[in-house]
Amino acid sequence: MQEQHTVGMRLTLGDDATEWAILGNYQDCLESLTRCQDKTGLPHVTCQFYNLPADLSARLEYLEGFGEEVIQKLAG
Repeated sequence: MQEQHTVGMRLTLGDDATEWAILGNYQDCLESLTRCQDKTGLPHVTCQFYNLPADLSARLEYLEGFGEEVIQKLAG
């Protein structure tokens, strides 16, 4: 949700998502985020997930795995 007093900006991103997104399996994501953290001192991460399973229990299982295999290791 965008605040009322902000200006909406449309980003033009290239077709190759590997140039502007962090993607892959848990290990790939952890390695990419660790590189960002080491290079820039990345203090926070906001995640947007695409192509999650339609089934709620499978979706929750994936997100729990991401939290355990990526976020906890990144923070820890």
